[in-house]
Amino acid sequence: MLSFVRHCTLSLLLLSRFPSFAFAQNPSPLPSLRVSLDARDKSAGTEVWKNRTNLGDFQRMGKPMIANVAGITAVLFDGKQDAYRAEAVLPLIEGNAPRTIEVWAYNPSLDSDEETLVSWGKRGGPDTSLIAFGWGRNPAYGAMAHWANDMGWNGAPTTRKWHYLVYTFDGKTARVYDNGVEKNHKELTLQTTKGYPLLLAAQTRADGQIQFLNEYTGQQQAGSLALATLDRKSTRLNSSHLVISYAVFCL
Repeated sequence: MLSFVRHCTLSLLLLSRFPSFAFAQNPSPLPSLRVSLDARDKSAGTEVWKNRTNLGDFQRMGKPMIANVAGITAVLFDGKQDAYRAEAVLPLIEGNAPRTIEVWAYNPSLDSDEETLVSWGKRGGPDTSLIAFGWGRNPAYGAMAHWANDMGWNGAPTTRKWHYLVYTFDGKTARVYDNGVEKNHKELTLQTTKGYPLLLAAQTRADGQIQFLNEYTGQQQAGSLALATLDRKSTRLNSSHLVISYAVFCL
């Protein structure tokens, strides 16, 4: 079993970019990069984690720390008080706008209905006011909590293995993928609330405060996890991009 200095039940790697040669095999344009965080950057684990785009850095909450996780430099979150919050909001991924989230993740055990990897928007409604991508065991919302019209994994990704987990939304259909294979999809209209910044490893209440425990069940909701790199795009990747990126990065 994976063991960390601090309690850590989930490890993940959020991809920062695709190699240029991968897209040379496909004529589609590169997705629009909005967030790019890398744990190898000297700012990772400090008070301000530098975003490699020009759209604002991330402020530390609690005491996330740098560690080597299975050979990867990562930032550890304890699932209790640790998070990073973006300094700026990103209007291009609010409302019903297209978006893509990509994650490399390792989970030694499924301990909660949801463990948040990345979130923005807010809890409390209206319907689909939230984006909370996670790796949880709940069959209804363990993959993506939209606040109604949620999504499970249709069989959570197997534990003790690395997984390439992806969420995409094209303005009409939301999809989740595990290692390039679509696991669930749902047609819906998103109303991701405007003015709430992106969070790593936690979610945001309606009053703008960070939330670590589910307000109804009292269960852990924050991620007990390790983040290596993060990529958020304001366009949807197509299935051929997913196949190519998995073939490249699963090695």
